[in-house]
Amino acid sequence: SLLSLLVLMCCSSSTGKPPKLPESAAFGWQLKSLNRTEPASAPPTVRQLGFRESWRAEYVGPGTVHVDLYRLKSEAAGLEMMQRWRAEANSVTFFDRRYFVVVRWDKADRAALTALVGTLEKSLPASD
Repeated sequence: SLLSLLVLMCCSSSTGKPPKLPESAAFGWQLKSLNRTEPASAPPTVRQLGFRESWRAEYVGPGTVHVDLYRLKSEAAGLEMMQRWRAEANSVTFFDRRYFVVVRWDKADRAALTALVGTLEKSLPASD
């Protein structure tokens, strides 16, 4: 029936496939790894508001950057996360309709970081 087909389509959309992140970005950034993370490793704010699944990417280039991606249950959860999130040194957050993203670094050039974050922001809406 049509209902069965709709249920199958909805369930198959969260196949657990990781987001399609860019392999590289300006200033020599290269995607080194992308791995699923355990729900328990998510920050308390993210766990409280809920998410479907999460990954950690590592980019290397003019520094090392870790990118934590949380696939959201709803766009409202992303808005709430942005409001509740406490700013941290050497990190930036953003979200689109599907993902809440935390980008962290130790030492990296500001222009290079800006380029990488911009590339990530543009890549996620087309990811799923």
